Amino acid sequence: MFSIIIPAYNETTVITDTINSILSDGAITKSQIIIVCNACHDNTAEVVRQFAIKAENLLKQQKIEILILETPIASKTNAINLGHSKATHLKRILLDADILISGASLVTLYSEMHLNNALVASPKAIFNYAKSDFWVNQYYQVASVSNYNRFQRISNVIALSEQATQRLGNLPSIIADDEYISRQFCESEKLVVDKCYFEFACPLNVISLLKTQTRVRLGNIQLNKLGITKKVPAKSTSLPEDKINKSTMLSLTIFTCIKLCIYSRAQWQIWTKTAPIWERDESSRS
Repeated sequence: MFSIIIPAYNETTVITDTINSILSDGAITKSQIIIVCNACHDNTAEVVRQFAIKAENLLKQQKIEILILETPIASKTNAINLGHSKATHLKRILLDADILISGASLVTLYSEMHLNNALVASPKAIFNYAKSDFWVNQYYQVASVSNYNRFQRISNVIALSEQATQRLGNLPSIIADDEYISRQFCESEKLVVDKCYFEFACPLNVISLLKTQTRVRLGNIQLNKLGITKKVPAKSTSLPEDKINKSTMLSLTIFTCIKLCIYSRAQWQIWTKTAPIWERDESSRS
């Protein structure tokens, strides 16, 4: 059925939940789950090994192979490339290690991609900011209903057709792996599937939000400098007019201010050459 590639960097706290979410409904069979531990300094690989031992009967019943790869190279794109090199199925899914999605949703995702003649597809993202602080809550009240996040977001869970995998080849060493993949395809070749979804755990505090979104900004700047642009001009990614009213003005104002902070932070890191090797949201993983 599938080869599911999961790059993992110090994911001890979430990795078994991620694998369980795929397997628990029994929808995925005759598949391969490849966990690629890249430069982990925790025991992610051992946690997965112990999971595979405990779930041996379930894995045999569903004909699931769990393959654990380890590399000292701290690179998500390199981890994805390693996963592809060991994948045995033509149907591929790239899955972030902290994302919970059911097996049935993955089946639906791939089926809808095929029915709509798309080459790459992602499920609808449901943004969970219920436990986030006031600033993050206001930010995602706007971001979650933007045209980009509703119709164009190829990220976190990405189904790849055989043709897409061949077109992509090995990913280069870049920051924005999901955006790089998205930019290799025109809008008619991409699909966001409303019939399935995953829950995106938003950062719990504004500091974590700034860190992760600054990395997104740096990644997009890097792609632009490399001449990796969208295949065609994208549709507007802004908030649709029917979503704007008096009650959203505060959220819009906070969203805009945070975006300006992100832009300034990214530009400062470029100018001072102080961009960290890796910034991610640790708050939602705790």
